Amino acid sequence: MLPFNSAELFLPQATQGAYRARTHPNGEVLSDMYRLLTLVPGPSDKHQAEAILEFFGITPECLSGDHGRERFWELVSGIRQQVFQQMLLATGEEYRVDWSRQDQSFCLWYRHRDTRREATRDLAFVRQHTLANLSGAGIREGGIHGFGLFATEDLPPNHCLGSLDGQEIHYDIYERLHYQLGQGLGRLRTYFFMEWNAISENMLLARPFRTYYSYINHSRNPNLKLILKPTKPVCLEVHTTRFIPRDSELYLDYTEEKLPLGYFQQQTTHYLREVPLDWEERLAGEA
Repeated sequence: MLPFNSAELFLPQATQGAYRARTHPNGEVLSDMYRLLTLVPGPSDKHQAEAILEFFGITPECLSGDHGRERFWELVSGIRQQVFQQMLLATGEEYRVDWSRQDQSFCLWYRHRDTRREATRDLAFVRQHTLANLSGAGIREGGIHGFGLFATEDLPPNHCLGSLDGQEIHYDIYERLHYQLGQGLGRLRTYFFMEWNAISENMLLARPFRTYYSYINHSRNPNLKLILKPTKPVCLEVHTTRFIPRDSELYLDYTEEKLPLGYFQQQTTHYLREVPLDWEERLAGEA
């Protein structure tokens, strides 16, 4: 046990901050957590590391020597566990300590366990709040990323399932809007915020709602493709690339779009992984 008591350090400010975060969620968000208290300001450096240990009553002398860095991360791991366990015992709520991605301050964060915010994992919720803009398809569980879009009938090659419209918007503007407006949506910000397609390296075709398109998973061996139509306003059509039997999952190669520069370097693009080999072989056998 490390020499601090989380309840003595953080209560009642933590519960007051959690109430404000629930009722006025306009502060910084980290994953599914709200920032409550700045414990040690940034930037993240050796001086901050010493201040973090001092905040929790730990002498920073342990940072000297050849293994100071390793010792610091061991202590931070222990601090994180102890804060979480003690605050859960004291309040019944989840609090954590971590660094801010905005200013590198070391902060106390609160996880809002509102059951409505878990709704995106529920198939009934997803079907109810998704626009059915593609024919011959439906959302089901069992896709390679949890949910997927599946053929509800045999689909012939070169068949158009439907079109994707939206508003043309510059990628930088989209990113600013995502940051400014998305925070108030909490865990639902990635669900209800604008769906988009890249139509050039800088321009997106954005829709302020979820459609069936969102549930088409990525594959380097796709059975669908997007065709940009030379019309005004801009429109994309979704076409099959081969015969697709009923109940087969539908795929697009996301990398075929003219994605913005640096897009693949973001943490949020981890989903662009390869489809497992047996899925690829099965799809190839259907061609």
